[in-house]
Amino acid sequence: TVAGILCAVWMPKDNKGAEYFELACVKEGSGVPKLLHGATYLYLQFLHVICRFLGNEFIYCVWAQMILYLITAVVIYAAVRRMFGVLPALVTISFLMFSTHLTAESRKLSPNILFLLLFFMTLHMIITCMKNESYPIALYIISGIAVGVITYLDVTGIILLLFFATSSKFSYLKRGLL
Repeated sequence: TVAGILCAVWMPKDNKGAEYFELACVKEGSGVPKLLHGATYLYLQFLHVICRFLGNEFIYCVWAQMILYLITAVVIYAAVRRMFGVLPALVTISFLMFSTHLTAESRKLSPNILFLLLFFMTLHMIITCMKNESYPIALYIISGIAVGVITYLDVTGIILLLFFATSSKFSYLKRGLL
């Protein structure tokens, strides 16, 4: 993880994502435009909070993006570990930390990392439901709502519906509810 951070910090820097920064800056009498949809709007709200507390500096938003990337890496590790085990999780996290595309994405202001974080948090919740049959039905309802929200944020969230549908069916079959 440390090596991945160092690669991300010392790679050539540019102002990619400056349009998101401009939309999120705290200005007199303005906020985040309401015409945006899904993950972009949520991401701009996140950047707006960063700008409100730390100031309208581009570097603060980039650092927040890198911290978001690290949190995403931990959540992806946890989800892959729960689904496949420790070794595949370590391989996944190694790829994630050394992938030039993803380290560049961590320095670019873009809602992709936030969506990835929310996607894998939801996937981890679904896998937890699949692995442990003693969870209450309410957790399945919360998982279904999370899948709906993720799908609303980006259409690729529909992939989670496959995991959710199979986890719910298998759990209900184990419990004798279907």
